Amino acid sequence: MKLVIQIIAMAIACYGMLGAVLYFFQEKMLFFPMGQIFGNCRQMERYGAEAISSNGIRYYLKRTESAESWIIVFHGNAGNACDRTYFFDLLSDLKSHVVLCEYPGYGGDNRKPGEKTILEQALMLVKEIKNQEIKTRRSKPGTINIFLSFFWGSHWAPVWPHGLPHRRRYPGLS
Repeated sequence: MKLVIQIIAMAIACYGMLGAVLYFFQEKMLFFPMGQIFGNCRQMERYGAEAISSNGIRYYLKRTESAESWIIVFHGNAGNACDRTYFFDLLSDLKSHVVLCEYPGYGGDNRKPGEKTILEQALMLVKEIKNQEIKTRRSKPGTINIFLSFFWGSHWAPVWPHGLPHRRRYPGLS
């Protein structure tokens, strides 16, 4: 009986240590930046996407003639935006400008990737797009922004409309 208790205690201790290691090193295990350096992506050139770097925000923009909306795509925790050109094919039937956002710390950026940094950059990106829309008037007023993401980044899509000013301008997004 004493041996069984010792084995159970040892298993609980090992499980606790594993949990502590996972907790303290979770960001190193979540983010896997690799791939092309931002702005040096032949696939993006093939689709006619423009590499834009402004105020620490980096993204590829594929403009569509007489666009009615903006679609922002977040690439997830592995790879980089250059790996996600297939979104241009998937979304080609929609009259939308498509933005492929490059996370901080990815695509040759020397910043450390992290949840807070990514969220701050994402909010700045949405504000920048709204400013572009106002300046260029390429989209109809009251445009609905669509947020797409997958893998780790998928929880940002429903979070951002709540963090944006004037939420009532984004009907249907929750």
